[in-house]
Amino acid sequence: MVNAQAAFKSEVWKHFGFVVSRNEKVEKVTDKQTICKQCQSTVQHTSGITSNMRSHLTTQHPGKCQESVKKFQSGQKTLHEAFTTALPHNCVKAQDITGCIQKVNV
Repeated sequence: MVNAQAAFKSEVWKHFGFVVSRNEKVEKVTDKQTICKQCQSTVQHTSGITSNMRSHLTTQHPGKCQESVKKFQSGQKTLHEAFTTALPHNCVKAQDITGCIQKVNV
């Protein structure tokens, strides 16, 4: 197993590494599968997406890895929060949205 690069910022990478396949003379790192450091299970990995790994931590190791999963979830707004948060009236985005609505209503 090889640890993930430091450039991988998600907290779940603390609990996973990459599969290394070895033959007679060559070691090759497989980037499509990761290995859980807790139980050595392999988990599918798609470039840049950590959902499968986060799901594995949540279901298989809920007590041990809760901090990593919690940090990921705390930064994301719920749908309700995303759609009920008002933009300041003077921001460019709010003005653009208002302009588009006015064009549709005319």
